[in-house]
Amino acid sequence: MLIGVNANTIGRDGYSKYWGENSYKKAKEFGFDCIDFGLLGASEGTGFYNRFYKGDEKTREEILLLAKKQADEAGVILHQSHAPCIMRGTPMTEEETSTLLSDIQTAIRSCNIIGCKFLVVHPFMVNGWYDRGKPEAEDTFNKNVLYLQKLCDYAKDYDVTICFENMPAHDYSISTPEEVLNVIKKADRENLKMCFDTGHVPAYSLELDVSEEIRRCGEYIKVLHVHDNHGRGDQHNFPGMGEIDWKDVMEALRDIGFDGVFSLELCYPDRFSEPLFEMAARLASLMAREIVDGVYK
Repeated sequence: MLIGVNANTIGRDGYSKYWGENSYKKAKEFGFDCIDFGLLGASEGTGFYNRFYKGDEKTREEILLLAKKQADEAGVILHQSHAPCIMRGTPMTEEETSTLLSDIQTAIRSCNIIGCKFLVVHPFMVNGWYDRGKPEAEDTFNKNVLYLQKLCDYAKDYDVTICFENMPAHDYSISTPEEVLNVIKKADRENLKMCFDTGHVPAYSLELDVSEEIRRCGEYIKVLHVHDNHGRGDQHNFPGMGEIDWKDVMEALRDIGFDGVFSLELCYPDRFSEPLFEMAARLASLMAREIVDGVYK
C-alpha cells in the first residue's frame, strides 16, 4: 500500500514553510509516495476565500501546472485534494452557498489539471454546526444530497470522484461514518465515494470503533485521512499516538479490499525548527510504513 502525506510546495503548511519548491522532493526523501495537495483547501482570514479562488483561470493554471511539474520531478503522485468549506455555528446564507458551490467547481477543474482523481468534500453546514436532534437536521440531509448530486454531475466531465468526509462534531447531524454513508447512498452517483477520516471517529465518540466503521462503509471508502487522538478533540496526532487500534484498522482495510493510499493528515507545532520538523516528518513516514507493513503491534 502506498503512503501519502498532507504536504505542499506552496501554501502555508510546514513543508512549504521550510522547503518551498523542494517540498515534494523532501516528502519523497522521507519515504512518501503520494501527496494530499493542500492548496485547494487553503483559506485566509475567517472564510474559505483566498487568492487562489479569487484569481483568474490563467493564474490558477500556472500555479497548478508548476505544482504538477514539481511533483513529477520528485516522483510523487498528487493523489487527492481538499475542497474549500465553511464550518461554523450559524447557518449559511444563499450567497455563501452559491459561492461555495462555484469554488468547489473551481477545485474540481483544478484537480483535472493536475491529474488528481479524488476531491474531498466536507458536509455542507447549511443549518450551522449544531443541528443534531433539531427539525433542521432533515433539511441538512436533503440539501447535502442535492448539493452532492450537483457536484458529482459537474465532476463527471472532469474525471474527478467526490469523496464525502465524516466529521468529528457530536452536535452536527452528518458526522458519523454511517450518517455520511446514508447521504452517499441517497445521492446515488457513481463518482461519489467516501473519505474515511480515522481521527474524526474517536474525536466524535470513543464509543465508535474505527475498524468496525471501516467495515461498515466497505467499498465506498476510496480516500483516507489518517491521524489519531485520545477522544478529546480533533488533534491530528501521528498514528499510534492515540486510542486507535492500528493493527485492527489494517485488518479492516484488507477485509474491504481497500487498494488506495494510506494518507496521513497531520498537524505539526508551528514553533518547530527546520531540523526538528524534518525529524518529525521522517518519523511520521516510518510510523505509517510500520503500520502498513504489519510491523506495528
